[in-house]
Amino acid sequence: MITGTAVMQLVEKGVTSLDERMSPIVNRFIARTITTTKYTWRSLDDLFGPEINNVTLRHLLTMQSGIPDYDDGGLRGYQNDNPGVDIVPLDVLDICPKNFSCAPGSCGSYSSTNYVILGLVLAELSNATDWEAYDQRSIFNGNVVGKDNGDMIFAKHGPCSEYPRAAHGYQQPPPGLYDVYNMSCLGGWTCGNMVSPVQNVADFVYNLYGPPKAYVNQTTLDEMLNFNYLSVGDFPAWYGIGTMLLKYHWDNSTGSDIYHTDFVGHGGATYGFYAMSGYHYGHDFSLVLGTNMEYPVFQQNLFDIHDAIYAATISVMQLYSSGCKEDQDCRLHGDNTGYCKTNGACRCNEAAGFQGQFCTKSLKF
Repeated sequence: MITGTAVMQLVEKGVTSLDERMSPIVNRFIARTITTTKYTWRSLDDLFGPEINNVTLRHLLTMQSGIPDYDDGGLRGYQNDNPGVDIVPLDVLDICPKNFSCAPGSCGSYSSTNYVILGLVLAELSNATDWEAYDQRSIFNGNVVGKDNGDMIFAKHGPCSEYPRAAHGYQQPPPGLYDVYNMSCLGGWTCGNMVSPVQNVADFVYNLYGPPKAYVNQTTLDEMLNFNYLSVGDFPAWYGIGTMLLKYHWDNSTGSDIYHTDFVGHGGATYGFYAMSGYHYGHDFSLVLGTNMEYPVFQQNLFDIHDAIYAATISVMQLYSSGCKEDQDCRLHGDNTGYCKTNGACRCNEAAGFQGQFCTKSLKF
């Protein structure tokens, strides 16, 4: 969410556009910052071939570039064996697979590599002297909203133990638990290096998607919430720009999405941690949960707890809500089933028994 929002702020300012090709931007950064013989390449073309020149910022932001994910079991094993090594952004480019999953723009596939490359785009467009000099806190523009940025830290070098408020985190490579507290905290840089209390993240999510609109305007936010299904790879999801549709039901028998809620945000894992962060448009609240146990049993427990708290919050909100609220996703998807028009606004027809962003008859979990 942070990186996607930062790029969209530059789009709003006219510094760049969603359909600008990203390779010239990143190639400029590479040309002026590589000062070591560690890398034998000097451009994205050297690494990925001519296809890379067809990738736009939109493709990166929406996970439709076709560039594979750098983060696999082999890299995790290397990091575990070498906890003091910071895997820096140019290392990511060096080690990630170079075969495209599909032609840029022709499929959706979740890949953290996209958001590392976007970090390099941000560094170049902000005239940073190198990747470390790019200030990820620039998204706040000096504007403190609630507790958004007071305690947010973006790690760069060294283990998590060197960063205030960092917790011990546990993963499960064989044969048992592995504490990442003394491992490099860089975590993929612009795709996973934030160290923050949960409350700050909840405030950020609310102020991004909710009524304050503190970081981007409504037109930009609508673009961020234009979802496409990621159908290729191991992580199917509805994805916009740095934003996931967090609750939906995919019918495998028909190959179609048959149920939505109006809960958006992002979920994800980094070594030792897992988190779910979202905002509910229908009832105007943010909900963020994290766990410092990153392996399947605890991830499922987090999902279950998150769903239980989500359901309880919805139930309480429904008790105290009156009438129906204007629903942003109705505008996005253009599906008026179950909606009523009030003063020209698209609203859920609660009187007829419809609920939720897509006006289903009942909420499902």
